[in-house]
Amino acid sequence: MRDHKTALLALLKLPFVTAYSKALGELIFFCEDDETKQALIDHGARVDDVIYTRVELEILIEHNRARAFVPNELLFNAKITRDDL
Repeated sequence: MRDHKTALLALLKLPFVTAYSKALGELIFFCEDDETKQALIDHGARVDDVIYTRVELEILIEHNRARAFVPNELLFNAKITRDDL
């Protein structure tokens, strides 16, 4: 973790959220824009990972291919501690 501290701190400044989807059985990323999506890929996310930009998610919701999240769906048990940095 310490070897990647600089890159991790740079990533934490980007507008994105990750979550594990039980329905999909994999990690998903929600990010603000294509630049953030590319930065995630550049730093280890695979091109075939589930990465949605805000615009892509809005289109899916608009076409009833996804629905907006309700608050309890956004809760998760995560904690960053000083030891993790």
